[in-house]
Amino acid sequence: MGKTKTGKRMNLITVHIPEQQLKGLDMLVNARIFPSRSEAIRAAIRDLIDKYSSFIQNKYGKFPFSFPGLNNINQNYGLMLGQR
Repeated sequence: MGKTKTGKRMNLITVHIPEQQLKGLDMLVNARIFPSRSEAIRAAIRDLIDKYSSFIQNKYGKFPFSFPGLNNINQNYGLMLGQR
């Protein structure tokens, strides 16, 4: 298990993805949009959680965990990607 700069634990997972998606991921890293594959994947997961957080809150009454900016994640990466 790794740690972030703030000392929070990170878990290692294995993901199988199609070659074309991996090439796209590498293009984002090579274009310096993200510093690494890991950071790009973390951003995608944060965006996915943010996208469905209202659904989860409605279904379960509350989100099972929180982190700063849960509902504002897309803003940070949208700006980085020139989408806003």
